Parts: sequence; C-alpha cells; structure tokens
Amino acid sequence: MSKPFTIASDQLTTQVLPMVSRETSQTLGEVKVTAAKPFVEQLPYKTVINVENNIVASGGNALEVLERAPGVLVDNQSERIVLKGREGILMMIDDKPTYLSAQEVLNLLRNTPANSIETIELITNPSAR
Repeated sequence: MSKPFTIASDQLTTQVLPMVSRETSQTLGEVKVTAAKPFVEQLPYKTVINVENNIVASGGNALEVLERAPGVLVDNQSERIVLKGREGILMMIDDKPTYLSAQEVLNLLRNTPANSIETIELITNPSAR
C-alpha cells in the first residue's frame, strides 16, 4: 500500500514512493470449467447449427431443428425447403450427396431424431472444393 498523493495541474513531474504489495495465497477446493457451443455459428461461407447437447434437440426431429435455422423456410404444404430464397437445395449427409426428391427429404428429416445429429451446416456460398 502506498500513501495517497495529489498531482497539481501545473506540476510536470512528481515523485511517487515505491509501492509494496503483500503476497497472499489461497487454495481452491475444486475448479470446474465448462464450455458450450452457441446454437448458431456464422462462418465466412456457411452457417453451422450445433444441435448436439442443445435443448432444441431434445425430443424433436431434424425437420423441427432445420425450421429454427436462420434463412431456412420449410413449406410443408408444398413440400419444399428454401434456403435464403433459393429452392432446389442439395442435401448432403456425412459429406455425401443424397439424390432424393423434396418429399423424400422431408420424410427423412421428419423421421430422424434430432438428438442423433451433431451439426447442420447451411452452405450458401460453397467453396471450390
């Protein structure tokens, strides 16, 4: 601790006494560090929906999760999925394209439990690879 001091506006320099701090230590019992991914992550060319361990995934299906994704419109009446205004999307499962009709994709998503999905990637500007 140091003694209080004042610096006047017309004073260019001041002499400050050396400051001494006291060393103290304390032992913690247990430290627990946890981290959670955000539900939606915006990356340069894609949006990632982190479904795993999220409250949104509990008890739902993949289509319900996809309906909550930003930029996605699921029209159940006309059986289509629109991503940022574009129809005719390519759906990939485990980085492999699925050549299914829109109706078959919707049925697949309705029958896939959300808790079996780790992430959903919405790629609006695909890279060259």
